[in-house]
Amino acid sequence: MSRTLRHINPSESVRHLFAWTLRELRVQAGSSLQGFAKRLGKSDSYLSAVELAEARCTRAFAEACDELLDARGKLVNLWVHADQEWDQITHKGAPSRRSNSHSEAERVQADQAQAVRIAAVPAGEDVRPGARVIWCVDGTRPAAGSIPVAWVAPGEGSAYAERQLVMAAANQAGEHAGRAGAGNLEGAALEQLHDHVVRLAHAYLTGPMLPVFGELVAVRNRTYDLLERTQRLEQRHDLYLIAGLLSCLLAGTSYDLGYPEAGIEQARAAQIYGELIGHESLRAYAYGQLSMFFHLEGQYRRAVEYARAGQAHAAPGSPMLRLRSLEALASSRLGRLDEATAALEMARLARDQVTGADDLHDRTGGMFTSTDAKQAYMAGMTYIHLGQADNAVQEASRAIELWTTGPAAERAEGALAVARIDLVTAYLMLGELDAAIDSTAPLLTVTPEQRTTIVLKRLSGFHEQLAKPPYVGSPQAESLGQRIEDFRATATIPELPSRSP
Repeated sequence: MSRTLRHINPSESVRHLFAWTLRELRVQAGSSLQGFAKRLGKSDSYLSAVELAEARCTRAFAEACDELLDARGKLVNLWVHADQEWDQITHKGAPSRRSNSHSEAERVQADQAQAVRIAAVPAGEDVRPGARVIWCVDGTRPAAGSIPVAWVAPGEGSAYAERQLVMAAANQAGEHAGRAGAGNLEGAALEQLHDHVVRLAHAYLTGPMLPVFGELVAVRNRTYDLLERTQRLEQRHDLYLIAGLLSCLLAGTSYDLGYPEAGIEQARAAQIYGELIGHESLRAYAYGQLSMFFHLEGQYRRAVEYARAGQAHAAPGSPMLRLRSLEALASSRLGRLDEATAALEMARLARDQVTGADDLHDRTGGMFTSTDAKQAYMAGMTYIHLGQADNAVQEASRAIELWTTGPAAERAEGALAVARIDLVTAYLMLGELDAAIDSTAPLLTVTPEQRTTIVLKRLSGFHEQLAKPPYVGSPQAESLGQRIEDFRATATIPELPSRSP
């Protein structure tokens, strides 16, 4: 049997995880051992030994593999920790097989000395308190329903979340919606969960998505556990509401991390929870999320349908303001000028009716709050698609001013970045290159962690815009395009191929 077919357990060590990952990515890319070794300028025997964790490789080798396999830094990140293990083996010798003779304290101390751990955990569960996932692998699993995971202690290394973690959470949300339970619980537990929701709704606006996502999954799982322990109707109502709010937050973070199908599944779970308990505001919000997600995925007719369906459950004021704005945005992409204009006007009327009385859209805060800045932000996008650049400049500028002069804790960093993108786009539509360049400067200060999927998608139209008259051949326009491409390339969230919103 060929050596390349030998079994390797990715949960045995970080060295084995690196080797297993390299081989999996090569096989998935359709490259043979001999062909890939030739591309690397190495012998096939050496590549085979690296893929079996029998030979150490250099960083340059790991970087070459990462680039050829389009691994987006995963191989290099794993190599750093695998190389540390090789150092331990080289200088200290292989770990003793008589570890049972060591004291518990010695074992704990040795365990804590390593930055990277390999652990089998149930799909979708937290790896360990404070841990940061760098990669979940779905190959050989040491236990049914488990995923070998490499994790990095807080503050060490880069964080990567693979599809299995996000999708597992989405699937659990869809499966659990509507399930029954038994038992009772103390009211303090509900209050604590509600406080978590409010805190995470605000953290969503400003914090990097991956840590927020991990906390949301933990709180959501706690909510599911409590639902299994109570039969009191008022408690189950409150828990289903909390589960729905968490699903909305998980929908937003899942999409921002680059998993649109997971975001849609989470939003649908929230919709089911809202229907189950008759919470109209939650249903309206979930319909709005689905409208935005389908709009971002280029399914504009479905986006219009969901925005209008949500209006049947929306109270006057903030809920209606959001859904009318979403309807206008999706209608503009269909070229329905009259419908988009009418929806914008209805959104303005809804803004005048905002009283601050809606528990979800006004009082929960954070991601759920409908503000004048959000309305201006969506109006700016709508005018971009309607070709009304002057109006787009006005609305995008208003959104930017409202967010930058308002409380930092209420600033939606991702939406603010999109408003800046729309302002640059509108200036380019008007032929005002200098104004576009000036408006680009604050956009380029957005940190890599805050360059969400929506931000990256909105940036994708610049290349085409700058390749047309009057910008084609302009050194200034070429320089602007290069700066934007560099900005996109340094994002930490993978950009998925999709149509620009």
